Amino acid sequence: MRKIFVLLMTMLILISACQSNIINDCPDGLTKFNKVSLYFGTSTNEGIITNEEWSNFLDEIVTPNFPEGMTIHDTYGQWKRPDGGIVKEPGKVIVHIYDINEDKSENINAIINGFKERFKAQSVIWEEDIICGSF
Repeated sequence: MRKIFVLLMTMLILISACQSNIINDCPDGLTKFNKVSLYFGTSTNEGIITNEEWSNFLDEIVTPNFPEGMTIHDTYGQWKRPDGGIVKEPGKVIVHIYDINEDKSENINAIINGFKERFKAQSVIWEEDIICGSF
């Protein structure tokens, strides 16, 4: 049942991500960038992912795919199980901003698949948008 819920939530996020804001022009001094946010739950069937396990995942999987850098947020979220129960868990969000003309889908899929394989996770939420920014 959780798989169905996770699949439905993932589809909803992906559909809404496809309707991201279209930015024609950025204000003076700002440039268009892609912004990807990856949402990871850190609860597994074996417990909470430790700081050491997360650090190893970053070093071995994320950094090689986002070598330019990223921001990581600690999160706390919840979702409703099909039986009505509420699951509350800590999580992480990785935010990566990159050139508007670059395709990072292979890198993003490598991170998502690496997380799923390593931690036996069912899903990672992938959110993408176009932003105006400056470095």
